[in-house]
Amino acid sequence: MFKLTATIGTAMCGSLFLLCFFVPATFVMLYGASADAGAAFMGRRASVLFLGLAVIFWLARDAEKSALRDAICLGAAVAFGGAALTGFWSYFSGTSGPQMILSALGEAGLAALFFLSTKRP
Repeated sequence: MFKLTATIGTAMCGSLFLLCFFVPATFVMLYGASADAGAAFMGRRASVLFLGLAVIFWLARDAEKSALRDAICLGAAVAFGGAALTGFWSYFSGTSGPQMILSALGEAGLAALFFLSTKRP
């Protein structure tokens, strides 16, 4: 399960890197939020974090069960779970459009997959 989850995480984070780095304003507008210069600046800054996660997931995809792999999984579960929560929050507070729900559900799903990929007794 971990290899598939890491591969999905790689694809998701790689796509987010490309979108946030090259067309940050368009990416922000996809969610019904205003795309000002600050949003574009933060999108580009965040894009390299997505690239870093994509590299970690890709290089770790064949890792055997271990404490390090569990740390990667739990860290990713927290990151994607937190992104999902902020997505739901922004939708229900009215700062983003309904498109955010689909993204938040995808992030929650990926968080669950990473959590389920941890080594448990």
